[in-house]
Amino acid sequence: MPKVRINKLDIHYQQHGKGPDVVLIHGITGNLSIWFMKILPVLLKKYRVTVYDLRGHGYSDRPQSGYTSDDMVEDLKGLMDHLNIERAIFVGHSFGGAVALHFAAFYPQQTAGVVISDAGIPAFIHLRNVKDWRGWDLYKGDLEKLGIRTEDDLLDIEKCVRKSFEVPIQHGFRIGAGRRSDRLTNLIDNTTVLKDFSVVGTLTEEKISKILSPTLCIYGAYSPWRAVGEKLQDIMPHCKSVQISKQGHFYPLQSPELLLKLLDDFFQQVKPT
Repeated sequence: MPKVRINKLDIHYQQHGKGPDVVLIHGITGNLSIWFMKILPVLLKKYRVTVYDLRGHGYSDRPQSGYTSDDMVEDLKGLMDHLNIERAIFVGHSFGGAVALHFAAFYPQQTAGVVISDAGIPAFIHLRNVKDWRGWDLYKGDLEKLGIRTEDDLLDIEKCVRKSFEVPIQHGFRIGAGRRSDRLTNLIDNTTVLKDFSVVGTLTEEKISKILSPTLCIYGAYSPWRAVGEKLQDIMPHCKSVQISKQGHFYPLQSPELLLKLLDDFFQQVKPT
């Protein structure tokens, strides 16, 4: 279980495979294991793949505060330097996409390309379209069982995150088991993560619009964040946005083969040198 000391924290990471560098970044309340079932085994055949636990998650240290993308991007920079990764393609799911985009904005020399996987970028949080969210009809029954019945409920991030712990795990070796754990409970109860991750900080719309790295935005058609991908395509000079039909926010776990096909096409065009 390798760890590296970065910004006074121990960050847990793993590295597998050989070839051009790819870095996979998970989202809030996740951990590096989300990539292990389907995504990592395929990518490591062609690439050197680095995965790591964001601060506060998995086996990385859990500080009381410091969960903005400004904080997270410096952890990633430290990891890149420790591993002597000169240049990589970054793939970030959910908040991991914000971290990847932030890295591209501030460290373009080390960024060969970026894949944004259904990320709600803090600067565009106002584009979250709950009112017209296609997934409401699809998930309405399950949401109501959790007490999520109105648009205000859906916009209450803390309530939604806490309620999500009551949903059985849908994928992987622990399918059907409870999602609640001491690690997640401590993260939500004892840190500022739910306040920090929506802070815009230095990743402003203006800064994002100047990113020149090739970028692919992949959003589920049922995702409330899909307008973010369209916005990024509009303001970034080398960005393409695509939507995956009949998929929501967690398509990398539900339909990894769809993500892998898009990654393969993108990686063939953009390779670290």
